[in-house]
Amino acid sequence: MNKKLLMIACLPIFLPACQHIMPMPKSNSNAHVLSTYQWQNSQQNITLNFDQKQHLHIETGCNAQNTSWNLTDQTLQTSRLMSTMKMCSPEKMQQERFAQQLFDNTALKINIDQSNQNAPQLTLTNQAGQTFKFAGQITPEAQYNSQPTMVFFEVSPQSQGNALQVREIKYNDAGLKTQTDKNWRTVTIKGFSPVSNTRNIIRVKGFNLNTAQPVYIYDMTVEQETL
Repeated sequence: MNKKLLMIACLPIFLPACQHIMPMPKSNSNAHVLSTYQWQNSQQNITLNFDQKQHLHIETGCNAQNTSWNLTDQTLQTSRLMSTMKMCSPEKMQQERFAQQLFDNTALKINIDQSNQNAPQLTLTNQAGQTFKFAGQITPEAQYNSQPTMVFFEVSPQSQGNALQVREIKYNDAGLKTQTDKNWRTVTIKGFSPVSNTRNIIRVKGFNLNTAQPVYIYDMTVEQETL
């Protein structure tokens, strides 16, 4: 019997009304650095993605968490955190609660050490004086110096290794599925590993770099179903 494990009800890519968007910051070197790198805290397994439209996407290995952000001087202000509602392992749920406590509608002091531009370090300090460190890795947007096209793929449960069998799915602005390609094709998606007997719908970033096909990079899982 099929068991659907995840269905995201509010995706910021096609439901902007789900987010409260703060004004774009004025010229600010720290704001530029935040959006140029992806930030990971390996101890808590938390990854932060700040984009230039003031969205903060938080990955914990469980639900997708999103908020908006604004940077004034050395203070990072976030708004109310939103999350999908998937049940995960107790360990991942604990990581998720930690991220919520740290980033939900709060102000954090920030310090960015750029002495090594290939691996900058971000330190966040909460109002209780606790510090949390994140290591930076350059984002695909900065690496390829271009903005991606967001694409949704259904990944066949027969996919193995790097050669993934996919077909594209399109959604309207309300997040409703409007089209599913009939034909499957083979692509490579960086950062995504298929799981046996599992059907996935994923969101990927596509970069057109004058290659035979776009460079696809995994962004998030929209829907997952065990067969």
